[in-house]
Amino acid sequence: MGRILRRVPLDFDWPQRRTWHGFITPAALREQPCPGCERGYTPEAERLFDRWYGRAPFDPASNGSTPLTAATPAVRDAAERHIAAAPDYYGADDAAVDREAERLARLWNRQWRYHLTQTDVDALVDAGRLVEFTHTWTPQHGWRPKQPLVMPTATAVNAWSLHGFGHDSLNAAAVIKAHCARADLAFLCATCQGHGTIEQYAGQRAATAAWEPAAPPAGDG
Repeated sequence: MGRILRRVPLDFDWPQRRTWHGFITPAALREQPCPGCERGYTPEAERLFDRWYGRAPFDPASNGSTPLTAATPAVRDAAERHIAAAPDYYGADDAAVDREAERLARLWNRQWRYHLTQTDVDALVDAGRLVEFTHTWTPQHGWRPKQPLVMPTATAVNAWSLHGFGHDSLNAAAVIKAHCARADLAFLCATCQGHGTIEQYAGQRAATAAWEPAAPPAGDG
């Protein structure tokens, strides 16, 4: 996120706290919500996303993973960081760390993303999503594959995810797409083909992609 300061004419007249109209996509380019989905995925895929984020029941044992506890080093480390960062909120004694560690263990045990299997990790590698493990970065060459090639383990990736790095939505999609393929389940909504919206007229999506915002008039103000 960032901000851009623009100079406008001294007589520029536009209501405060109202977005400049040139920055708003025209109504004619706004597609309709898909009647068959919410975000472009099938109901089966949506349920998997809910398990990923802990919105639906998930048991670490179902993935062959050992449940986290308040004594798990990564959990304890995270709890100590939280307490140190906000002692006025959490408290500052060992009991506060214990409570926070127990809370984190309960929270993370409900989420698939902290209990990946090796098959899940392989899917992330195939999608190019774990370059921190498989590549080396240098200012001269950017990311280059490690030689010999490295395949991270599920244990290593799960530990990494607990140390504040974590998985983004692209990682979630890569794992869930691979899971659906193995289970012979559709991943994308058949109605909108994954867009989450449908065109109101032919060519609307292309017109939206071609649209560019218009800046307010420049000046000395």
